[in-house]
Amino acid sequence: MKLLRYTTLAWVLCGLPHIYANALSAVEERFRPNPAAHGIHWDYSLVAPYHGAGLRATYAFNSWFAYGFGGRTLFRLQDDPGVSTRYLISVMPVSQFIFRYPVLMNHFWRPYFVSELNYLYQFSDGRETAGISGRSGIEFFVSQNFSLAFEAGLQLPFYRNTNATLPQGGILSVAGAWYF
Repeated sequence: MKLLRYTTLAWVLCGLPHIYANALSAVEERFRPNPAAHGIHWDYSLVAPYHGAGLRATYAFNSWFAYGFGGRTLFRLQDDPGVSTRYLISVMPVSQFIFRYPVLMNHFWRPYFVSELNYLYQFSDGRETAGISGRSGIEFFVSQNFSLAFEAGLQLPFYRNTNATLPQGGILSVAGAWYF
């Protein structure tokens, strides 16, 4: 009888950490971000002489590929010395392919690359330009559904109408996202 009691006690004590570890990993898995989720992204970007805020929606086809569409409202400062200073407002619709690392590193960050086609229209004088942008970024998940990302890359124009400003050179962005 005593041997049975000690055997049962030993079995319970040896099995308890294993049961606790399984329960803990199930909880961690439940609250881990889904790398293949759809999302709403907002950003603040510096695009050559322009800067402004943007909003876009992304549709994730799987954990490594997503398609995004949306736009940015940009402005730049035009200073005529001795005459006036004004802000030129522009709109930039975007369409992008997002290639993401399929696994979250340390369960909270992942690198990605964005290939973007964009069109910039300046309201004040009807100037327009179209361009492509390639950016790489790092996305940090601050919770299961929210993330913060930093992007850097190049903006290259391939079309413009007469005297349009060419937004070429670097592009920097700070972005936030809500996944669902």
